[in-house]
Amino acid sequence: VQDIHKYNLEDSIVNFSIADFTNVFVDIDGDLISHIRLTGLIIPDMGTITANQIPITWNQEISVQDISSIAYMSPQNFTDTQGFYWQAFDGTAWSHNTASAFIHLTPVADTPQLLTAIVFEDSCSEPISLKKHIMDGPEVTYFKISGIQFGKLFTYDQSQEIVSGSYISYSQAQEGIRFCPDANITKTGSFYVESSENGTQVSAQSDLASVSITV
Repeated sequence: VQDIHKYNLEDSIVNFSIADFTNVFVDIDGDLISHIRLTGLIIPDMGTITANQIPITWNQEISVQDISSIAYMSPQNFTDTQGFYWQAFDGTAWSHNTASAFIHLTPVADTPQLLTAIVFEDSCSEPISLKKHIMDGPEVTYFKISGIQFGKLFTYDQSQEIVSGSYISYSQAQEGIRFCPDANITKTGSFYVESSENGTQVSAQSDLASVSITV
């Protein structure tokens, strides 16, 4: 048996197919896989492997017909390369070697943090620095701004208005953006922020985070 490599996004179920295993199985007698068994996680205690939606036990024999029911679910926000060790049975003997099934998880931007700010009537706020989810890293490269209420948003130096539906870079967000309330309005202003990895679409795992500005 040889190693398997699977690629998926963080916080999503990794499903396996029969072909994942049969494509890396070679038998000198030409026999086919009858069963497989998983002998342990590469990183212990980091995730759950199920077969037919039931957690497996190590060294449990899984028939070839049930291989397609094998699934791995990582802990939330886990992005290390994980996997498990496995062997195959051809109906006569178990494979002499143990191979690895590596699971490569790509980080996905999550919902940004909620924020609040205060601004005086008829004046613009101090720069508001947007904050990504505490578990996120460099995968967050942009933020989408939407739902601006009772005011306007501008870049740090107020040279450019940020309109609803636009994306700003992470560096711009760290410099801070300014909220300028509508004239003679003392209602609480607000806008929404979502994380993005590319500046053209919102991350699949980002919800709306509100930024509330008391005037």
